[in-house]
Amino acid sequence: MDLKIAEKQIEGQEENEYILKKQMASLNDFDFIIMDTPPNIGSLTLNSMAVATELIIPIQCEYCSLRGMSQLMNVADMAEEALDNQPKRRILLTMYTRTNIGNQVVDAVRSHYSENTYSTVIPRNVKVAEGPAQGNPFVCLCA
Repeated sequence: MDLKIAEKQIEGQEENEYILKKQMASLNDFDFIIMDTPPNIGSLTLNSMAVATELIIPIQCEYCSLRGMSQLMNVADMAEEALDNQPKRRILLTMYTRTNIGNQVVDAVRSHYSENTYSTVIPRNVKVAEGPAQGNPFVCLCA
């Protein structure tokens, strides 16, 4: 809900796609900043794209995610041109299962975006999926 409220506040302002860029100009004490944006092309995502030096694009190893990725890349192309910023794109394969579709998605992403795809593939983990139902917002996967 906080993100929705912030997005509504940003949308009403002039040159709203550069608000974050102006605010971050005063942040000099950080080596890097990670912004987790909503999975839409709203004001918060565009603001982040206007200042990003690198985009990490997580993709689930499922067919629908693969189809959506090409659309996302087209939107990123348009946003980069409009915002005059071209961050490096990196693809992170997530929720991998050892199934035919999981393997096909990994192969397709790596063959099409090879130089921009992380070598690490994050597997699907049942404990992570069960965490919120058990009242745990975060599950430590350490041994």
